[in-house]
Amino acid sequence: MKILPSAAILTAFLACAMTQAQAQTVALRGGGGEGHGLMIRSGGACYLLTPRHVVGESPAASVRSAAPAATGRAFVERPFWEGMDLAIGVLRGALEARCELGLQALAGETRLERGGAGELVSLRPSGEVERRPMRVSDSGYLTLDAEFTRPGDEVFEGISGSFLFIGARPAGMAVEALDQRSARFIRVEEIHAAAARWIGRRGAVFEAAAPEAPAGLEAQAPELAVKPERAAPALSPAFAVGNALKDGPQAYVFAPQGPNRMAFRIEGEAAKSLTRAALLTDPEGGHALPRAILIEVSSREDGGGAPRFFASGNMGPDGRFDQKRSPVLARWIFVTISSAWTEGPVRLDRIRFE
Repeated sequence: MKILPSAAILTAFLACAMTQAQAQTVALRGGGGEGHGLMIRSGGACYLLTPRHVVGESPAASVRSAAPAATGRAFVERPFWEGMDLAIGVLRGALEARCELGLQALAGETRLERGGAGELVSLRPSGEVERRPMRVSDSGYLTLDAEFTRPGDEVFEGISGSFLFIGARPAGMAVEALDQRSARFIRVEEIHAAAARWIGRRGAVFEAAAPEAPAGLEAQAPELAVKPERAAPALSPAFAVGNALKDGPQAYVFAPQGPNRMAFRIEGEAAKSLTRAALLTDPEGGHALPRAILIEVSSREDGGGAPRFFASGNMGPDGRFDQKRSPVLARWIFVTISSAWTEGPVRLDRIRFE
């Protein structure tokens, strides 16, 4: 085996980090036209960061990744103050599997001095990644300006939402053309602060103009039949936990009094393979959405002993939590909801195990 010199190893590592970060660039079409955005992951959910003028007043945008193309749909909100050209959306679809860049990667100060070099990353219609060299021409507290340095490069249609990268790190998002050769960017520090605050504190009951609730959880494999053995008391018999185990208009609604650790016994004598745990809540149902969710399993007959981890994360603000992994043998499945996005009774419309 050939051993790379330490300098070569470092160069290869940095090149890999740069490629992975820039691979989170996506193209999109919203109510305001075509543009770009960046995928980031937080709490098990994938989010899109893009200029609000690209999504316009539309509640959703179609999104595609670099080649080989994967597509998805973003359910968008504009929760930031007037004058900040930023929108955020929950991403759903095949491209979720490519969403790897953590929100924390946008944190911290990026030292940008006039004359600093970077690359504007965008996608061609073919899906090929395009990198255009730029030079920082002005760096302010909230924004920075940069100009193209390669002959022939000019501001193009759809530049809005493209991120300027300084090495492997996103430095800013294009929001405005200044002239044929330069653009203005929102600094990534401001984007991180606003997005982190929204993800961490945002109430998830959408307003009337928000996107419609998802219709249901699409079947990917036969559903496991389970029997609820334990759960936090429902608000009333009409809101029993069994409602969430079948399709229908009735939901499971409970008052949060500490973590709700639900226990479901898989029917049958033998342990079954579990590959997916999915929970759905209607964000317009008038109740709080679950937030932090933990899925554990036990293959013991009585469900005792230390349970084994299966999955965890946050339910997205669009009311979906959907985790898949390699098969795990289980007789019992434990679902713990330890927090919610807002105050008040918490709702679950559908629980599905496959």
